[in-house]
Amino acid sequence: MEHSIQRDDSDTSPRSQEDDDGCENPDSTDGIEEEDGEAGRHSISDVSYEEEELRNDVGLVAVEPLQVWHSSWESWQAYFALYCQRTMQVLPVKESMSRTERNKRLKRTKKGEDDSQMVPVSMDPYQRTYICTHGWKKRKSRSEGSRPRQHIRLTNCPFRFIVQWNLARGELQVKNGTYSHNHRVSASAYATYPTSRGIADPLVGAHVEGMLAVGAKRSRIYDYLLDHDENVIQSDVDNLVRSHSSSVSTVDDNDATAREIALFAAADPENVSSVAETDAGESGVISLATAHMRRVFGRFSELLLVDCSHKTNRFELYLYRIIAGFIQDLTRIAFIFLQIQLSVPDVHGDERVW
Repeated sequence: MEHSIQRDDSDTSPRSQEDDDGCENPDSTDGIEEEDGEAGRHSISDVSYEEEELRNDVGLVAVEPLQVWHSSWESWQAYFALYCQRTMQVLPVKESMSRTERNKRLKRTKKGEDDSQMVPVSMDPYQRTYICTHGWKKRKSRSEGSRPRQHIRLTNCPFRFIVQWNLARGELQVKNGTYSHNHRVSASAYATYPTSRGIADPLVGAHVEGMLAVGAKRSRIYDYLLDHDENVIQSDVDNLVRSHSSSVSTVDDNDATAREIALFAAADPENVSSVAETDAGESGVISLATAHMRRVFGRFSELLLVDCSHKTNRFELYLYRIIAGFIQDLTRIAFIFLQIQLSVPDVHGDERVW
């Protein structure tokens, strides 16, 4: 939802990026009590309820301010994750400043002559700037417009703040905060963001992993997730399938396969296995035949050979019904049938194609 936004002169005064991150003038950023030197951009302690009400009147949505002081980046991240979830906001990092860059800028000023003012190694990164996910600047597209994007989140949202080390206190300080959005902030809007979607129930996630392992269709996985009230869309399922496929394809299981074949051969002297290699020397088709399977083939080879010579791939179910009258283990019989079908040519001398 877009709103027309009107601001006074203090909100629209030009500011350079150096003023926003507080690094071009180092003398004004390291003190506990300081003036930010920015018109219309306040620290948390300066945000008043009157200003929030004014912003609401002009179409801005005020949100809960952040806690000012944090002991480390780890504690900040833990607090920030809960804050975003509680307030239903998606707040990415716009830019970050390392201690090396901060010290380099300090050395260009008089303050840099004092080594005690340098940022220590333990305070890296020195600063991070956060914005709303709707606050990115629009970039020129390189496409020709034949397939324009249908979902554009850019609304030039003014929400932003800076998290910066305060050297005097040795803590992280949240400063220069603008805690208002020019778009709707609600549970329904938050549910549409990719970061808020996913599988929350670990039991459902484990079942989905099993479905991926056996090659279940994407539509079945998607329906299963919706039946269990998971906040996902079809593209999320597509990403799950791609991630699973890439993880499987990158695993080298040659050693595990060779070990299983060796165990299979050692289980019974009559067990037979063969490995067909491709032209590139890689493992192609692995054929396994247990002693029981070989005995069954010895008893019913004529029936199987007759069926194999009459294009039974067109009558797969009919073939299974015939064999079911003799043997109950259809899985093994079907495997024997496949082995014979691949090795027996038809009446014209051509190999069967499956």
